[in-house]
Amino acid sequence: MVWFEDDDVFHERVLLWPIGTTGTKRWMIGTPDYSEPDGSGIYEENMGDATWIAKVLPLALNGKRPFLDEDIYSFGNVFDDDELLNLIRTGKGLAVSLMTTEGLSFDPPASFVAWNSGRLVPLPSDLRRGKGAGSSKVMPKMQDASKNAERRKVPPGRWAAVSSLPGVRVGDIHEFAEGDEFTFLDNLVLLRCTQGPAEGHVVVLERLDERTSEQFREARRKQAVEEFALPSSGPVVPAGDASKAPAEEPDDARTLSVTKNKRGRRHKHFVDAVDELVEDMYNDWPLKDNVRTLLHILERMASDGLAPVAWCEAYLARKKYADSDRSQHELKNLAKILETSLLYDQLNVTSLAAFEHLSRRFQLILAAHANDSLNPVYAGAEFYGGDDGDELLAPELRRKVLEGMKTQAKVLEVQQKQKELKVPLPRGPKGGPKGGV
Repeated sequence: MVWFEDDDVFHERVLLWPIGTTGTKRWMIGTPDYSEPDGSGIYEENMGDATWIAKVLPLALNGKRPFLDEDIYSFGNVFDDDELLNLIRTGKGLAVSLMTTEGLSFDPPASFVAWNSGRLVPLPSDLRRGKGAGSSKVMPKMQDASKNAERRKVPPGRWAAVSSLPGVRVGDIHEFAEGDEFTFLDNLVLLRCTQGPAEGHVVVLERLDERTSEQFREARRKQAVEEFALPSSGPVVPAGDASKAPAEEPDDARTLSVTKNKRGRRHKHFVDAVDELVEDMYNDWPLKDNVRTLLHILERMASDGLAPVAWCEAYLARKKYADSDRSQHELKNLAKILETSLLYDQLNVTSLAAFEHLSRRFQLILAAHANDSLNPVYAGAEFYGGDDGDELLAPELRRKVLEGMKTQAKVLEVQQKQKELKVPLPRGPKGGPKGGV
C-alpha cells in the first residue's frame, strides 16, 4: 500500500521484478490498471522516493491487506498463483529491457508471496534463469566516464553541510576546489572529507544560494521538529540570568506524538501507534501483581494486521457467543475505547493504569470463553484484576494465615500417621489355625 504526498487514498501495488541487485528500492510494479491495453498499468516505481511517496505499508503476515481507515484504490480481484506468475513474467520482461538500457545487473528473486495466504511460492526455473541478464560490458564504462566528467566540474556557489560529522556542524560552509572528491545526488553533493576529524567520511552538502548559514541551520531545525515531533527549543538564556529562563514543561508520559491526516484531523495509524508505545515503570503502580499485559495484546493485534475493533469483530465471528451473552457487546465497547485512545486521542496507553484494568477485563472475557464460547466459565475472575482476590484482607496478613494453615495441616498429618502406627493389628479367633496352608 502506497500513500502519495498529494493524494487522499492508498494505492495498492504488486511488486513484480526488482530493477537492480538485492536491496534495490526500484521495482517494476503492477497497479489496478494493469489490464489497460496501452500497458500504462505496469511501470517502474522507486519505493524509496521520499519526495513523492509519503508512506509504504507492507502486507500483513497472512498476505492480506493491512487494516486501514482510509480508502484504497485496489485491485478488483484476487489473483491465484498462475495469474500472479503471468503478471510477474510481464514485469520481468519490462524490467530486464530497462536494466539493459541502463547497464544494470540484477539478482532474480527465488519466490513470490501468494495472495491472501502469505505463503512463499518458489518461482519456476524459467523466471529464475538469467542472473545478471541486464548487465552490459559497454554501458557501465560509459556511465563511469560520465560520472568522472561530472566530478571534474567544480560546483559553483556556497554549499552547506546537511548532516553533522566529527568537526563538521550542520550549516558549515564548504567552497569546492580542484582535487575535491565528490559526486552529485539529485540536488545534493556527496563530498569525501580528506582532512580533519572527519577524514575518510562522506558529508552531504546542499547549495545555500541566498541563505546565510544561520538561516540554513534554522530551516533544518524546523524541519526536524516537524518530521520527528521534537519539542521546539525556547529562547537562549544568557548564563547567570536564571530569572528569565522559561519554565520547562515536564515530558508527559501519558501521550504519544500527535499526528494528523491530510485534512488536518487527528489520526495515527494503528501500527505506528503500537510501535511508539512505551511501558513506563512506576514504584506506586496500583495493580498489586505488577504485571503489564496491554502491550502484549496490542502487538498481537498489530501482527494480525487488525486494529482493536476489527480484531474484535473477527474474533466474535469465529467464536460465536450466545445471543443472550452481553459480554460480546462489552468486548466491542472495550475495543472501541482502546482504538479511539490510540488513533485519535493518541495516548501512551501502556503506561496508564486505567487501560491496564481495561486490558485485564478484556482478557478475562476471552479466557472465560476460551473452551466453550456458549458456556463461559469465570472461575478465578477475582485474580484478573491484579489484586490477591480479597477486598479487605491485607496481603501480609493473608500470607501469614496461609503459612499458619499449611503448618497446622502438616502437624495434623503427622499426628494422624502416628495414630495409625499405634493401632494393633487384628487378631484371629481363639483355637483357630496358627497359619500356613
